[in-house]
Amino acid sequence: MERKETRHILEQMSKLGAILLASIVIGSILYFTLVQVIAIAPRLPVSAASGIVIDKGDDVINAVTQAPPRVSSLEERTPLEGYWKIRLGDDRDFARPEYDDSAWDAYRLPGSLMRYIYNIKGFFTTEINGVLWLRRTVHVDRDLSPEDVGLILGRIANADETFFNGVKIGGMGSFPPDEFSMWNHPRNYQVAKSLIRYGGKNVIAIRVWYHTWGEVNGLLAVTGLDDWQRNRTSSNFFIITLDYIIIAMGIPIMLLFFVFYLRRKVSREYLYYTFQLVFGLVIIMELCNYWNPYGNNLVRVKVLIYAWAAINVVHPIFLHRLYELERKKIEITLWILLGGIIFIGMFFTDINWARPNGGLGILALSGIGFYNFSCHYSALYKKRPYSKLFTFFGSTVVIGAIHDGVAYFLKIIGYYPDFGFLFNVMIFPYAACVLYLGTTLLMVSRMTNMIDDIKDLNENLEGKVRHRTVELHVALEEMESMNDQLTKTRDALWGEMMLAKKIQTILLPQKPEIDGFEITAVMLPAENVGGDYYDIIKAGGKSWLVIGDVAGHGVPAGIIMMMVQTSIHTAVIQNPELSPAELLSVINRTITGNIRQLHEDTYITITVFAVLGEGKLNFSGLHQDIMVYRARTGSVEIIETDGILIGLKEDIDAMLGNSKLCLERDDCLLVYTDGITEAWKKGSVRGKRNPDTDMYGEESLRAVFQRNGSRSTEEIKKEILDSMADYDCTDDVTMVIVKRR
Repeated sequence: MERKETRHILEQMSKLGAILLASIVIGSILYFTLVQVIAIAPRLPVSAASGIVIDKGDDVINAVTQAPPRVSSLEERTPLEGYWKIRLGDDRDFARPEYDDSAWDAYRLPGSLMRYIYNIKGFFTTEINGVLWLRRTVHVDRDLSPEDVGLILGRIANADETFFNGVKIGGMGSFPPDEFSMWNHPRNYQVAKSLIRYGGKNVIAIRVWYHTWGEVNGLLAVTGLDDWQRNRTSSNFFIITLDYIIIAMGIPIMLLFFVFYLRRKVSREYLYYTFQLVFGLVIIMELCNYWNPYGNNLVRVKVLIYAWAAINVVHPIFLHRLYELERKKIEITLWILLGGIIFIGMFFTDINWARPNGGLGILALSGIGFYNFSCHYSALYKKRPYSKLFTFFGSTVVIGAIHDGVAYFLKIIGYYPDFGFLFNVMIFPYAACVLYLGTTLLMVSRMTNMIDDIKDLNENLEGKVRHRTVELHVALEEMESMNDQLTKTRDALWGEMMLAKKIQTILLPQKPEIDGFEITAVMLPAENVGGDYYDIIKAGGKSWLVIGDVAGHGVPAGIIMMMVQTSIHTAVIQNPELSPAELLSVINRTITGNIRQLHEDTYITITVFAVLGEGKLNFSGLHQDIMVYRARTGSVEIIETDGILIGLKEDIDAMLGNSKLCLERDDCLLVYTDGITEAWKKGSVRGKRNPDTDMYGEESLRAVFQRNGSRSTEEIKKEILDSMADYDCTDDVTMVIVKRR
């Protein structure tokens, strides 16, 4: 118990730790964002005199007085980092080398262009879709050998057109209205030697389209063609081509796991792993697209947010299934979060809300990554299968997702991280490769375990069969011994049942007769001994007709029925002048005491008739309604019985009374038990039965009795039983039919 409680406490602590850590991270991001918003205005003032955007200190002098970069050799790169001229708006004249840009602002690159845009338009601007221009002057030495040079411009968001001395030398992406972003593609353009002004100034002008974010990210330099070609090849391979390789790796793995799920649907982890690969491939495709499947950039941003949200939901659910973690409430919360993000994206996100809603979406999803860590560590502690194998790979992909989520958020708020590649290069695709490796090892491990189990089974099958055969022989001997005992017990019980049935049969009237009446009676017990009872008794010059039903059936009901019969016979023989109500009062006192001694929880419904002559009958007792066929009208009269159940309390005198009934010639009396009216139609299913359509019922019995009431009592009995051929009787069936001659 202590170990179980300790495990529960540690599990709750891991969940709490994940929540606290996520809260700290989200709070830190919000605080960082607020600091950036507050800091943008004082750090980026616009000089009224020169129009120069400055930072602080010595940078003011550098921004105003710095000499243009000088290209004196192509053996080494000439860096273009530093201050570029910048201006919002669009004019083709900005590409001309002679254009006077002295009034333009200066802005340090590489960096986020959003800080400049926010400084001009305000951080909370909704104008996040537009065009700006960048210009940089480069001096090329006169003595430089004339040859083509390479221009490395990093990655430009979202599209660019690049000019060298007024001539377009390249561009990637497309501008509105046919907009298409290629924000992650490296820009490497070749400059023909015929465009270069040796010994003079050369102007690089870049037309940039920004949407949601804008930036110039990475290496900026002029270099020789050999170095340029090496950089072009390596940057395209690691940033673009490798993404396509990762996609090509992921598609067959995705299909393989989906086939595993189709073949073994109980293993839902395969399905959720397939889902996360689908959404992950959409995210990776965002980084390397060469074509436009979305139509416009707003749809593209929405699809990216949906994919991030979906993968953040299905990945922890995948971990739940993989590690057998029962966390239904968390899964419901995740699905609700995904639904909310999709709903807001579809109905409350236009071009003006893409940036704030995208940032809020990233913040809302950021804590899930840390929850994923807690799943791995909880599985490790619980020693769940494959947790040691998969934790490293699963944690790596979570780190990659968190890294790229922060990178996207920094792009939106306009912060440029200048501390190496961290948050400058998206690493989620490389983390996906690690995930591929981890899941491949996981599958290999599962297959190996399965093969080992089969091998072990084959090697030990013969021994196991022998061992199992011995066990079966022992079990068979025990079963034979038990069967012998059960047979003896059954025979003994069967003998007792047959004896009870024989006694019950003997006690029933063999040839019921009442002067002046034609009588037919039948009793069909539901089991070998029934609880129904009927009797015809002659005592003191008059006849008695009795019908009753002990609740239940079987031996206990049969025994109580015999007690009732014996009590009635004794009472009417000793005192034939008793009225029906008095007779019931006498037998109730006797039967109630006997039932208590038997410790049975039961009762008896019973009606007794005293036949007085000339068709007159007095009756008393609570049982099924009495049916009387009136020959004169050809109709059936229903007479309700009154009184109280026998066997529940000793004194019932106050609740008993006598009623009168008169039968004219050819009138017919039918009394019965509920085994007839409560019979169910064959084929009806217990729990789905409709009493109005599936039960035989009193109305069916009345209709058959009315159609055949003019016939003999034997014929009436036969017609009633025939009408029940399509019904199953679950209780004793008893009826007595009396016709006055």
